[in-house]
Amino acid sequence: MDTISVRIPRAYFTDGRVSTDALQQKLHQALWERTGVMPAPVRVFLHEGQAIMASGCGADDVDSILGLGVKHG
Repeated sequence: MDTISVRIPRAYFTDGRVSTDALQQKLHQALWERTGVMPAPVRVFLHEGQAIMASGCGADDVDSILGLGVKHG
């Protein structure tokens, strides 16, 4: 079975722990809503790098769905 794999820099989550399960669910739901087709399962991993990396969807989609480029506060 195909999987959408997303790697997000840990630095985006400076306020403490983040649930990768919640991120996976949010991405899966948003991709489904955008395309109208059920996407493959989504797996999210945090890494020490500086770039969002994605296989199976666009990194820009991940950024806009999760609002990672948006400065809060």
